[in-house]
Amino acid sequence: MECLKLTRRCGGSAEEISLLLKEDLDRMEANVRKIVLPSSVLGTLNDQTQPRDCAVGLLDSAFAAQSREIKQVHRHFSNIEGLHQQNAVLVEETAVVSGALKMRATDLTDTLGCFVVA
Repeated sequence: MECLKLTRRCGGSAEEISLLLKEDLDRMEANVRKIVLPSSVLGTLNDQTQPRDCAVGLLDSAFAAQSREIKQVHRHFSNIEGLHQQNAVLVEETAVVSGALKMRATDLTDTLGCFVVA
């Protein structure tokens, strides 16, 4: 159960980080547009921000992949939990059937005890 909580928290954190990175990028791009600079300076700035944009894109992709994998792990844990519940039900049913068979065997033993084998 603790693992499920941790996977949910990790997935949420990854999505939050991705969202924050996108918001920062949007704010930075909006601020750059507000500045009026000669085209040569603007071209230099653009060249310098391209690697950062690429890195942000790679981070965003990595966080998205991590989030998908965490969700998949969560689904697997949920499936395992369901199997454990099914197993518990089967164990209970087996115990009930076993008790009934034991009672039946006792009844048959008592019934056959009346007969004498010659």
